[in-house]
Amino acid sequence: GEKAGEKAGEKAGEKAGEKGGEKAGEGSDDEDEELVPDWLSGRMECPGELEALIEERPFERWEVLASEGASAVCGSLKGLLRVVRREEDAPIAELPVPLAELLTPALHVVRLYVLRAEHLMPADASGTSDPYLRITLGDTTISTRERKISRVTDAEFYERFELRATLPGEAELRIEVMDHDLLDSDDLIGYTKVDLEDRVFSREWRELGDLKPLEWRPLHSPYSNNPQGRLQLWVDVFPLDLEAPPPPPCDIAPPGEQRWELRVIVWRTRDVLPHDYFTEMNDLYAVVAYGTAPAMHTDTHWRCRDGCGSFNWRCKFPLRLGHRRRVDERLTVQLWDRDVLKYNDNIGEVVVPLQ
Repeated sequence: GEKAGEKAGEKAGEKAGEKGGEKAGEGSDDEDEELVPDWLSGRMECPGELEALIEERPFERWEVLASEGASAVCGSLKGLLRVVRREEDAPIAELPVPLAELLTPALHVVRLYVLRAEHLMPADASGTSDPYLRITLGDTTISTRERKISRVTDAEFYERFELRATLPGEAELRIEVMDHDLLDSDDLIGYTKVDLEDRVFSREWRELGDLKPLEWRPLHSPYSNNPQGRLQLWVDVFPLDLEAPPPPPCDIAPPGEQRWELRVIVWRTRDVLPHDYFTEMNDLYAVVAYGTAPAMHTDTHWRCRDGCGSFNWRCKFPLRLGHRRRVDERLTVQLWDRDVLKYNDNIGEVVVPLQ
């Protein structure tokens, strides 16, 4: 910390005053608009899976049992079933998609955008995980193991994946969140599956237009019925038609790390109860703590009467912020009574939330 002069104190007072409050309120909306990236502008966000918004699925499903009379499910059958009196009376027009598209498999490009994960189930003894992504579509598997994120329960990935799929065909897009381990095999935190055929051949999905919604998908585990966290993503699927190539992919890379500074001005105190009961005075000083940085101390206001201390002291904390490094949630300010011949007394503290 460093002693702030009278001029710095006046500026701090102005910021806390009415004029400064008006300026901050006027500029807040414009600043928020500037922070919205192009790929997010106008894009709808679903609180859950996108399947909840699609009322009619293009295909029907039936469970396949292991044997007659058995209850064990060994697979599923997906298709369309229509019962008509005569073949020429088949209601082809009532099919969710043109029959020619179902009978002619076509190559598609699949773009998966994974933004972040929240509330991941801890996989390590530290109560956190080291998550990374593993994507599987047919015989293709992509892993971000070399870019794992260390010791978190909320992870910001901002990863884009591009794959090829022949539809109808291998349509299950499996997205896994794995926990990185050095000495043991990696653990599965949770997974979610997207059926691409249910989207490509869905009228409702096509009517959503070019900006497919963001969705929060719960992560499942074969060992638990409870969600293991949730994953925010969206999926784009385009046919590979030479006459109409797919649009360029979205650049979802977050901004790089930036240098910031947190400034805390300890101005004055009021109504502090005396801890020296003989003189009914305090020798006041404040301690300011933020994150893992060393705590900073103000100077001491000796023989402070009536609980009114004056400091005009500024503490500065250098910060390096980015999409994976945010402002710590709490700033702690403690007030102490200094004693020369014995230990100092803690008068109290206040925790200021910064989220």
